[in-house]
Amino acid sequence: AISQLESILARRPESAFAAQFLGKFLLEAQRPTDADRVLTRLADRGQGGPDALLLLAQARLQLGRPAEAILWLEKALLLRPRDTVIQGQLREAKAKQAERR
Repeated sequence: AISQLESILARRPESAFAAQFLGKFLLEAQRPTDADRVLTRLADRGQGGPDALLLLAQARLQLGRPAEAILWLEKALLLRPRDTVIQGQLREAKAKQAERR
């Protein structure tokens, strides 16, 4: 699936759908650096919505960057304030940030 999505993005770099799913599959494959690259581009273009922002935050958490994850989760929560998954991830990121202090 990863190589197919990479191929789609090579032909259609504007495809938010392909980028979001590529980021998801890269995270599942324990490739957070690659996922972060794809999902950051998506977020920078203002595409993907709260689901893409959640994935980007998960990549930042896997990379040991909870402060950055918190920022993306807060943006996702503004778009979907009642989302319990985003709320839970935000609590987790804040706990990891507190551990680092």
